[in-house]
Amino acid sequence: MPKIYLLLFAIALLLASFMSTADQNLAKPQTARITWGEWPPYHSRSHENQGLYTQLILEAYKTVDISVEFGIFPWKRALMLVQTTGSVWQGSSGWGKGAEREEIFLFTDAMHQGCMVFFHKLKTTIDWTRPESLSGLTIGVVSGFRSSSKIRDLKNSGLDIKIDEVSEEKFGMRMLNAGRIDAFVSDRGVGQTILDQELNRIDGQTIIAHPNPLYCTSYHLLFAKQKLGSQYLVQKFNSGLKVLRDNGRYEEIMGEP
Repeated sequence: MPKIYLLLFAIALLLASFMSTADQNLAKPQTARITWGEWPPYHSRSHENQGLYTQLILEAYKTVDISVEFGIFPWKRALMLVQTTGSVWQGSSGWGKGAEREEIFLFTDAMHQGCMVFFHKLKTTIDWTRPESLSGLTIGVVSGFRSSSKIRDLKNSGLDIKIDEVSEEKFGMRMLNAGRIDAFVSDRGVGQTILDQELNRIDGQTIIAHPNPLYCTSYHLLFAKQKLGSQYLVQKFNSGLKVLRDNGRYEEIMGEP
C-alpha cells in the first residue's frame, strides 16, 4: 500500500477514535450544568448555599463524582436554554411534571412535594373552589410555570380573568401588596418565604394563602431528551439522591423525611 494511503488510513483511524471518545464524553458527562431561577428558600442567591435545592443537587451529584455548574436566569429563560440546541445548559431544577413537558424532557426522581396556592389580601374574598368566584379578578402568575397555564385555561373557559405574568415570585408579591393585582399564584412555602423577606410585618399580615391549593405536585430536575448525556445525568442524580435519603442527609438539608 502506498505511503500516502497508509497516512490517510492512520488519520482516519485517529479521527474515528477522537470522535468516539468525544461521543462517550458527551454521553457520560462529568459535569451537570443546571439552570434555575429565584425561588426561595429552594433556590436563591441570598440564601445560605444558594437554597435548599441547590445544596441538595450539589451533594447528590457529589456522591456519584459529578460536579455541578449553575446558571441563574428568569424562569422562562432557564427552561428555554435547556431546550436550545448548542446551549451548554443540560438541565433545570424545580419543575413539576406535565404532559407537554414529558414529551420534551426526562425527569429525575422527586426532590420535594409542594402545593400552588392563591395568595391574596384579607379584604379580597376568594372561594377558588368555585372558579366563577375568580371572575373579574386580576391574577398574577410566573411566566413559564404550570400555574400560568392553569389560570389561562380558566380564562379560556369563559371566566372574566385578567392575567399578569412576572418573571419571579417576588415581583408578583410586590404587585399584590401594592394592589396592582388581586391574587398571586405561588408555591405555599415559596410565597410565605417571600412575604417574610420582602414585606414588613404589618404588610405581610394583610396577605394570606388560600387554604385550598390550585394543585399539588412534585418538583424535579429535568433534562432535554435530545441532548446526549441527559439519561446519564438523570440516573446519576437518582442514585445520589437515594444515598442522601438512605444516610439521613436529605432530612438534614430539607428538614423532612
